[in-house]
Amino acid sequence: MMDKSLQNKVLGILGTSKNTGKTTTASALLEIANKKNLSVGITSIGYDGEDIDNITGLPKPRIFTEKGIFIATTNNCIKAGTAIIEILEGTKFYNALGNIVIGNVIEEGLAVIAGPNKGNELSTILERLKRYGNELILVDGALNRIIPLMKADALILTTGAARSIDNVFLARETQCIYNLFNLPKIDKNNLLNLTDDKGKKVITLIQKNYSKSFLKTNSLISLSDVQELISKLNEKSCSIFVPGILTEFALNELIKKNSKLLKNKNIIIPNPTHLLVGSNTISLTDTLFKMNKLEIGLKVVRTIPILAITINPFYPLYRYENNRYEKGWVNRNGLYNIIKSMVNIPVIDIVKEGSDNLFNIIKKELYLSKK
Repeated sequence: MMDKSLQNKVLGILGTSKNTGKTTTASALLEIANKKNLSVGITSIGYDGEDIDNITGLPKPRIFTEKGIFIATTNNCIKAGTAIIEILEGTKFYNALGNIVIGNVIEEGLAVIAGPNKGNELSTILERLKRYGNELILVDGALNRIIPLMKADALILTTGAARSIDNVFLARETQCIYNLFNLPKIDKNNLLNLTDDKGKKVITLIQKNYSKSFLKTNSLISLSDVQELISKLNEKSCSIFVPGILTEFALNELIKKNSKLLKNKNIIIPNPTHLLVGSNTISLTDTLFKMNKLEIGLKVVRTIPILAITINPFYPLYRYENNRYEKGWVNRNGLYNIIKSMVNIPVIDIVKEGSDNLFNIIKKELYLSKK
């Protein structure tokens, strides 16, 4: 019997780097979904590109898939796996590994997941997966492929020692990502008619009398962008809307050059990824703290919740004396405790604790989000 509380929900799995536990997390969720008799689908945003077979030149299969799972991946990836997948329909989308198709696992085995790279393509793939009655759809993603993940209803963040063996670094980065996805939302009614006279979305200065002035660009990236913005900024300005990318560099330059004029004003971005992709997560934490201290607001039009963080103490340890990698681990309790101290959501070690707790969190939170 289907669990209707998870119907048509999309869960993104966001990894901070390779080998931080994305595959482990996804595989564990697929396994428990199968045990609960849930219809589940899976795809990814592109492909990480590691683990290529030297003979075939194709990726090595990584995710164990059981009978009944729906998959959006490429024809070539289906050939590379051991799972037998019936192709249900093709698409017009391609990635570096070939044409993306939608299939159903008819005999369990390992599979390679390589989906679309673009947000609009991911939206189409998700809609098609939903048509097959999938109650839960997993999307594998990463920090360098994060923008399309905003198509999800919620995220699981995976991090670990493969990203860095410095637990303090991992904790601060995790805190930064968590804080970005908890930025306050702006009332959409305050953002009506934000296009210039050519109908384009560009950086917009919103005045207290609701009049608007427009810049030439949609992103705040370079020093010249900052200078153009400052030239139009005045005491009657109340908000700055940046529809494109906002880099940490540009944000710092803006604060440095005119922090007094920015006081009590809001800088608005479409969603957290528009700042995250152009920033260093560690120094960005300091920038956000500085903005708060200077009473400069940072708001988003849309955000999605991070439901939990999974940690992986494993990392590939390189031995110079024999020119090879070995398995290495940081202290699990130390990693868990420092990350737990930085966030207000569950932190889980899938390998040690299993997936039941994580699945229950997902089920509860995605169901509640419908209320």
